[in-house]
Amino acid sequence: MNKRLIIDSQLAAQDPAALFYQDWSWPVAQSTYDRLVTDVIEWFDELHSEISDSDRLLAAFLLVKADLLKDLSYYLVGWIDVVAALENGSELIFRPDQYIYADLVSNRFTNRIPTQYYRSDKASGLKVAIRSRL
Repeated sequence: MNKRLIIDSQLAAQDPAALFYQDWSWPVAQSTYDRLVTDVIEWFDELHSEISDSDRLLAAFLLVKADLLKDLSYYLVGWIDVVAALENGSELIFRPDQYIYADLVSNRFTNRIPTQYYRSDKASGLKVAIRSRL
């Protein structure tokens, strides 16, 4: 049987019987994702103490910390999935609009930022106001 790792739930829902055979299991333990993301969060928590001697740098870091953590987490989790597929000899299946996986598989990275697509356009005025004070 050709092994496939279906990343997208919409694609998987189209024909679940063909994808999820009796002894199917996800190739990556949830703890692998949890451990990596937890390590990154802990590193970020330590990082702000290392830059605390610069008030402006610390303020800028704290303003972008949440978005940066989300963006980095999206790529790290995607990277885990890509590596798992490669190690297991599985075909990685994802939609064309899932550009993080496309970037990781092709090793060509676009200028798209994951959290950019989830931000409100109204927040841009606030961003300008904050940047002008830094």
